[in-house]
Amino acid sequence: MLFEFLLVTLVVASPSVVNSAEYPTCWIKKGECLDNNEPQLVEWVKPQINHNIIGDSIENVTSVTQCSEKCFDNPECRYFTWYEGWEESDVQPENPCFLVGFNLGEACSNLKDRCVLLRECSQFNETCTKCQTGVRSLIKPSEEAHTIILNGRTDNRNYKEDQTDQYTSLTVTELVTEAGSCALPYSTADEDFILKERFGSTAGFVDDHLVVCGGYSPEDKAYLNMCQSQSGRIAEDYTLKPWLTIGSLNQARAFASVVTIEIEFNNTIMYILGGYSKESGFLNSVEKYDKSDGSFSNMDSLQLKESKSHFCTILTEIQGVKYLYSIGGWNLAYLNSVHRMELDNSTGEPISGSEEWFQVPSMIQERSDHACAVAQFGWEYGIIVAGGYRGEGAWTNTVEFFNFEKGSWTPFFFFPQLTDGRHYHGLTTLGLIPTVFGGWNNGSLASIEKLNYCSDEPKKWLKEKSWLLIPREHFAYAQIPNTFYQDCKEGLEEDE
Repeated sequence: MLFEFLLVTLVVASPSVVNSAEYPTCWIKKGECLDNNEPQLVEWVKPQINHNIIGDSIENVTSVTQCSEKCFDNPECRYFTWYEGWEESDVQPENPCFLVGFNLGEACSNLKDRCVLLRECSQFNETCTKCQTGVRSLIKPSEEAHTIILNGRTDNRNYKEDQTDQYTSLTVTELVTEAGSCALPYSTADEDFILKERFGSTAGFVDDHLVVCGGYSPEDKAYLNMCQSQSGRIAEDYTLKPWLTIGSLNQARAFASVVTIEIEFNNTIMYILGGYSKESGFLNSVEKYDKSDGSFSNMDSLQLKESKSHFCTILTEIQGVKYLYSIGGWNLAYLNSVHRMELDNSTGEPISGSEEWFQVPSMIQERSDHACAVAQFGWEYGIIVAGGYRGEGAWTNTVEFFNFEKGSWTPFFFFPQLTDGRHYHGLTTLGLIPTVFGGWNNGSLASIEKLNYCSDEPKKWLKEKSWLLIPREHFAYAQIPNTFYQDCKEGLEEDE
C-alpha cells in the first residue's frame, strides 16, 4: 500500500538528469611545476629536454577541466598545468612563466590555452598567476559515475495510526546524480521479473549489467542466497529491462560487502565478502561471480581475517599495485580493525604465495554500518569512512580519513564531521566531492551531506534534507557508468 503510493508519486516527479562534473577549482594551485627545468632561455642556447614533461604541450585546451581530462587519459601523467589565455601585459614582469624545455616546443608567451602534462611536481613555483596546476583526479570529470540505490526499507512514522507495518521493504530503483534523484520504472508487472523486496542486500556493476545478491526477505522471513541481474533500460519507453534470476550464492547472507575489480575492458570481476546468516552466524567466506553463467564460487584464498558483517570493502591502486581493504564491522563487537591484501593486477586474485590479509593502522573509532570510499581532497588521496554505529552513543557523525601518503588516520579535530549521525547509509561523489546519502537516524533519511571542500568558509558537511525521493536505509548501492541509464525522463506514466 505504502509502496504503491510511493511509486506513483516518484515516477511522476522524476527530474531530468545531466552529468556536468567539473574539476574543483579549490584543487588548483596557481603556478607551475619546474622539475627537471633549466633557467629561463638564454639567447641562441637550446635548452635540454625536460623529461618531466610528457610529450608536447596540448593545444586548444580552454579549461582546467579539459586539461585534467587530458592528464587522466595519459597513464604517465600525475600532474598537469593549464596556461590560460595570455595578454601581452600578463607576460612580463608581473606574471612571468618559467617553464622551458626543448620538448615543450613553445616559449611561455605562446602557451595560450595549452595543457602541459607532468610526471612529478616537487619543485613548485607560484610566480605565474596565469598558470593553474592540478593533480591527476581519481575520477574523470566527464565520466563521473551515477549512483544507483536498490532495495532497502523505509519506515512509516504513522504506522500505529494506519495500522500498517512499521517498515516497508522497497523495490523502487533510484538514481542519484549531481542534478538530483529519480525513480526508474519497471517494464513489467510480472513478479518473476521485478527486483525482489529485501534489505541488507549487496550490489555491483559488472561490465554491462547490475547484479544484486543476498539480503533478508521479510516476506520469506529468511536470509537469501538469491541473485538477480538487470542490463539497462529500454530505449523506446525508458523503462527498465526485466530483472532476471541468475545463479545463487553458495551461502545465504545479508549485510555483506561487495567489490568489483576491472582487470581490462569488458573483464570485471566481483567479490561478495562476509555477512551474516541465521544458520551460520557471522561469515568470513568470500564468493566470486562468474558472469559467463551467473554462478558463484568460493574464494578460499580471500577468506577474511575476521568473521563479520556490516563492514566496508575498498579497492584502490597505489603506484600501480591493487590493494583490497576490509574496514571495521560487527561480530557482536564493534570493530575498528583494518586489513589489506595485495592483488594480482592481471587476475584480481591474491598474488600466489601471499594469500594473507595484513593488518594496517586501525580506525580511531570502532564502527559498523558505516560507509567508505576512496576519496580525493586537493592533492591528497585516501580512504574516507563516514558515520556508522558504535557501541556507545548509537549512530555517530564522526568521519575518518586514511591518508595513503602518510599511512595514518587523520585525527577527528582536523577533519569535518557530519551534521547528523547516521548509519545504514551510502557514500559517493557528486561533482567529484564526497557525499553521504540516506541511512537512519531516528527514522529513515532522505537527506544527503556534501563536503563543502571548496568553500571559503570553514570546511563542513552541508545537508540537503530531501535529495532522495524515498527516505531509506539498509539499501544496496553501486556506481554505474553515467551512460547506463542515460537520464531520467520527465512525466513517466505509472506502471500498469
